[in-house]
Amino acid sequence: MSFRNRGFTLVELLVVIAIIGVLIALLLPAVQQAREAARRMQCTNQLKQLGLALHNHHDTYETFPGGTYQFQFKNHTIAGDANSDASWPGAAKQWSYLTVLMPFMEQQNLYDEFITTAVNAGKTPWSTDVGVLTRPIPFIVCPSETNTVTQSGLTPTSYRCNRGDQWISWNRPECRGPFCKQYLNRRGFRDLVDGSSNTMFVSEIRLGTWKSNLVSTGIATNVGASEGSPPSLCTARRGANNMLLGDYYNSGTAYTNGSRWACGQTIYTQWIPILAPNSPTCANFDPENLALPTASSYHPGGVNVLFGDGSVKFMPDTIDAGDPTQAPSSTTYSGPSYYGVWGALGSTSGSEVVELP
Repeated sequence: MSFRNRGFTLVELLVVIAIIGVLIALLLPAVQQAREAARRMQCTNQLKQLGLALHNHHDTYETFPGGTYQFQFKNHTIAGDANSDASWPGAAKQWSYLTVLMPFMEQQNLYDEFITTAVNAGKTPWSTDVGVLTRPIPFIVCPSETNTVTQSGLTPTSYRCNRGDQWISWNRPECRGPFCKQYLNRRGFRDLVDGSSNTMFVSEIRLGTWKSNLVSTGIATNVGASEGSPPSLCTARRGANNMLLGDYYNSGTAYTNGSRWACGQTIYTQWIPILAPNSPTCANFDPENLALPTASSYHPGGVNVLFGDGSVKFMPDTIDAGDPTQAPSSTTYSGPSYYGVWGALGSTSGSEVVELP
């Protein structure tokens, strides 16, 4: 009796390997899409938690947080409220809206540490020797975010409050959005004339890529972000690439964008709803203040946005953003937004009639 060795021929083996390769190639995109769908859902949930915190803050203090806070805290009261000191705080005193929301996000210990080690210790929002300013805080960063290199190790945030559809200099008292730049001008539901369901509160923005060389060389000096400028100046520079600008004008890549969670300056924790989602982010010579931060994300096709009623909607890149050549006046801009449905949803009292996409 004889026996034959049975096995695969080389051709059969290659065919099986080819079939497996095709199946993997078909499967990987589906897996990636499923993972991104899960990350987008987690991002939505994190924004909803911010919405609950904002509502609880309003229930307690009858206002939403300001876009910027002076550094002296006393029972959550801004020092300027007590003595009518309406002077503008210096950069070292500009704390973000996120700092005062921590107790309403079950983060009382983090808030207490912040007050003790940062505020009462006289630190600045960019102090790198304060643990609460440098320790990771996962729930304020979108899970789809890929950038891990931020400014000097400071803790970043993806979630930015809405300053309104007006792009002028950093210390102006304008307040077309629900989160005013000036710390004494805090708003409540009574100010949402357009309705809470028609007013955007918080959006996500991609974190910036840290490029230390841009600090000394200066950037984007010809964009003209101060005293009112047409946002078309920004869109015209999309993808600019040279030694100074690099990819600064691409969507969400401004080098300091979002890199300080506790800092109330525009480029770190605020957003201006003028350019449509995933348009460029721009600035003038001073990117920390003379900036036009634009909503952006790694979610395909748009961004997640928290509205005043606590709902989170996915806003597409294709939303009507009006006329980007319009330059709003620094003193007389009122009424309907120049910037289409997107700008209308960014203002609190423009009395626009909008239809959500």
